[in-house]
Amino acid sequence: LAAIPDVVELPEDQLIYLLHNSSRMLTGLHAHEVLSGLFLDAQVHAPTGAELAAAEIARGRADGLDDAAIMARYPVAMVLLPPRIGPARPLPHSASTRFSVLRGREADDPQVALAVSREVLRIRVRWTQELMARAAMEIGARLHRHGQLRRPADIRHLRLSTVVDMVLDYELKPDLEPAAHQPGPPLPEVFRVAPDGTVVADTRGAGAVQGVSGGRTIAEITHDPGNAAGRILATEALHPALAAVLPEVAGIVSQSGSPLSHLAILARERGVPVVIGFTDVRAMFPEGLLVLLDGTNGTAEKYSLDSAERS
Repeated sequence: LAAIPDVVELPEDQLIYLLHNSSRMLTGLHAHEVLSGLFLDAQVHAPTGAELAAAEIARGRADGLDDAAIMARYPVAMVLLPPRIGPARPLPHSASTRFSVLRGREADDPQVALAVSREVLRIRVRWTQELMARAAMEIGARLHRHGQLRRPADIRHLRLSTVVDMVLDYELKPDLEPAAHQPGPPLPEVFRVAPDGTVVADTRGAGAVQGVSGGRTIAEITHDPGNAAGRILATEALHPALAAVLPEVAGIVSQSGSPLSHLAILARERGVPVVIGFTDVRAMFPEGLLVLLDGTNGTAEKYSLDSAERS
């Protein structure tokens, strides 16, 4: 990846080839990541890319670096940002400069080595996604200059075959307005896709509160990820960027999420209790409320010091 020139220096045919080749590379990377997980002992803990990214972001901010400089000095930081074709989003808040360091026998454990290898694959996946996004944005910028796209980021609404046709024919201008700029109705919290492609609310699992990461804690609720140290964070979804708060947060309650989400996996590795499935989570858990959170049993209840003393 480091040997690839800046995308602004590449001609269109090489940018197209880069997108094709990177797509095949992603398939292989994901396949090896899945295979690593199949042979990995779930109880093994090793340093994660998210841990390292959070620490590097905190270190960069302590050195007075802006987001662009942090990304340039510590490329692993982009692990905490979801891939996106468009302007860069700000890096998440991170208060932790700590991450796991392997020493002695632990460093020689084959299972630990496998866990580290899986994290390396995950980081490489994210870097490859970023390369593809930047290549696509560069093509979009050129098509925009030729008058073929209204905005460079509109390229995300096109199939790669259409992009190839547009690069070959500067007169080609697809009509993106109906598809790209008319948002549909909001999605239900739980849904499935019907055979005809329509979205259907799935009430079978709706409202099911469940723990996705075990552990038990008592702490106050916060709605602010930047002020989550030692508190339980109430959030609408298990966003990947919240991995930055895992080293400091006491627990997480979420409106939506999945046991297989990246954040849930990281939380289990760190022993941070997480419970999902609450309706209107921020109204149910207001700022400052003291809560007993049990990720093993999948419960989150208001905690009273008076009742605790009586019991």
